Amino acid sequence: TSAVSSKGALHDTDDIISWFTELKVQFELKVERIPLKFVKNWHKTPTQIVHDSGKYFSIIAVSVQAGNREVTHWTQPLVKPQKSGLVAYITKNINGVLHFLLQAKVEPGNFDIIEMAPTVQCITDSYEYAAPEERPAFLDYILSVPPDQIRSSTLQSEEGGRFFQEANRYLIVEVGDDFPLEVPDSFIWFTLGQIKEFIKYNNYVNVEGRCLLSLLRFMQ
Repeated sequence: TSAVSSKGALHDTDDIISWFTELKVQFELKVERIPLKFVKNWHKTPTQIVHDSGKYFSIIAVSVQAGNREVTHWTQPLVKPQKSGLVAYITKNINGVLHFLLQAKVEPGNFDIIEMAPTVQCITDSYEYAAPEERPAFLDYILSVPPDQIRSSTLQSEEGGRFFQEANRYLIVEVGDDFPLEVPDSFIWFTLGQIKEFIKYNNYVNVEGRCLLSLLRFMQ
């Protein structure tokens, strides 16, 4: 346990490790490659691969020319989003220490089944159409948060080698005393020191969670 990262924290490091481990053993991921024709609700057009609803994203073919790379020309697929997504931390002052609300997120391709992610992570526009029971926890709170609670808001571009002109809205909001300390089992409060501590090991904190931390220097 790190005395520095746990100072003033709602949960000590051992508690966080126990929480993470207990959740991880509840899930098992099996990823299987299948032909596109067997992927439900997706189809290929002459120029791209799209979802039947027109939502989420498409896969496009791109021809690239670059004079300063190992090769000067190549073609590759890229993910093209339909709209910007939303990534956000809810923060709260607890016992005089700023805490961040993280979630344990299960996604295919995760290095170790579960990664620690921001409070809300919707990297496509799908959240706008989801039924109430399918909407991510705390999403509606973030969408309706008063402007005076927004500590940082910026549009950040994503990695250009895989995503075509993708940019997502990154937010950090600070809630007041009326926001409950009790949260769903898949969420937990971290101090900034604890987040930094877990970033050192493996892929505990995902890319979006780390990108959000880059906004902290701009918080007023």
